[in-house]
Amino acid sequence: MKKSILYILLSMLFSGMFQLSGADAVLVGSHALNVHDMFSGLLPHRTPAIAELKTVRPNEKFNIYILLSKMQTRQGKAHVTGSLYLKHHDRKIYIFREQELFYGDLPAPEAINLSNLVANWDFNESFDNGRYTFIIEVKDVVNGKESSSAWNVELVKTPREPLKITTKEIRGVISSFYKAPQPSRIPELFNIFLAGDEAARKQKNYSPLPLLYGMARVLEYHPYLWKEFAERSHQLETDHKKYLALLFAAVSDKAVDYMIKHADSKTAGYLKKMKENNPWQFEEPYSSEDINAFW
Repeated sequence: MKKSILYILLSMLFSGMFQLSGADAVLVGSHALNVHDMFSGLLPHRTPAIAELKTVRPNEKFNIYILLSKMQTRQGKAHVTGSLYLKHHDRKIYIFREQELFYGDLPAPEAINLSNLVANWDFNESFDNGRYTFIIEVKDVVNGKESSSAWNVELVKTPREPLKITTKEIRGVISSFYKAPQPSRIPELFNIFLAGDEAARKQKNYSPLPLLYGMARVLEYHPYLWKEFAERSHQLETDHKKYLALLFAAVSDKAVDYMIKHADSKTAGYLKKMKENNPWQFEEPYSSEDINAFW
């Protein structure tokens, strides 16, 4: 779910305009991988719309980004450190302690800055359903002031409602993935794609490659999905669908290695050959389909 953090960030700025304070921080949990790219080139008072998580499932990996404001400077440089932990019952589970969140020039003191330190987390099966709180404690090294901020997320163990979209609509989901990423939906999206692939092949100029490549690149960056994808692939009925599944996995050598390890001997043999002669790797394109694969 996409949520604007503008109100929170403006509050961070204006609450300290009339007093000398230390750095403030806001935590944003997200599946987004390109947040640093979003921030690059922005004007100081602007912030990107980050797709913030509200709920997660067990073993669903996500990132926790740290946004900083009101940092004090000495000779034009700001220096902020911090600790991040998960509050779980009566104990603290530290993700990191007293790490450097920001050090360097601060051309626009009023700007909101993204820390280069990004935390990664996933809840394993030992965690119960419910709301969990991540807390960041920051210290502005320049003037010694300290502050803290929290971010909440709900852990849900019940299965998701099935997606109700057509094969044609998958393209829209993938093309806008950077705005509202849902990586755990990729194996399901692949099955929806397969369901409509046979009919789509009767259309003129149809090519499955761009869509396959787009979904596969998401799978590549989320290894926790490989097991589900491998299990779904083993259940496919036709050789053509199985071939597309192998082609899908071939984008990532690591995903292929995982599938080889867990496949039957016949499928493992196909995967090994495909890895040796990867159809996604070529020195120069020979057709429009080759070019389309990388859009």
